[in-house]
Amino acid sequence: MTAEQQKEFDSMCGAANVFNNSSVLLEDLIFKHLAPVVLKQHDKDLRGSIISSVVLYALSCEISIKALLLKTDTPFPRSHDLKSLFDNLPVANQDSIKGGMVDFAEDFNILLERNKKAFIEWRYFYEGNHKEVDITFLRKLSLKLGEECRK
Repeated sequence: MTAEQQKEFDSMCGAANVFNNSSVLLEDLIFKHLAPVVLKQHDKDLRGSIISSVVLYALSCEISIKALLLKTDTPFPRSHDLKSLFDNLPVANQDSIKGGMVDFAEDFNILLERNKKAFIEWRYFYEGNHKEVDITFLRKLSLKLGEECRK
C-alpha cells in the first residue's frame, strides 16, 4: 500500500472500531444491566437502542470490509450490501473470516445473505422496511472483521 492508502486504511479501521465499540457498549448496557429491570415495563423505550446497535454493527462491518478491500488493492462498489462487498474480498480473507466465526461456520453464507442489507433496512426502521436481523451474527462478524483489519 502507498502511504496515502495506509492512512485511509487506518482511518477506515479506526472508524469501524468506533462504531463496533459503541454498539457493543450499547448492547451490553441494554441486555446485561437494563433489560432485566426495564424491559418488562418499557420494552418499547429500549427498542431504539437495539435498532441503533444493529445499524452500528452493520456500518462497522461495511467499513471494515471496504478497508480490507483497500488493503488488498481490490476495487469496491459504492454499496452497503455486506454480501456483495464480502464476495469481493480475496478468498484467503474470506476463509480467514469464516474460519474465525466457529459458531456460524455452517450457516455463515445464509446469515450473511439474510443480514446483507441490515444497514440499509434498519437505519430507516421507522419506514417499516426492516426485516429480521441476527444481531449476534452482526456483532461477531464486526469483531472478526476488526481482527482481520489488525493483522
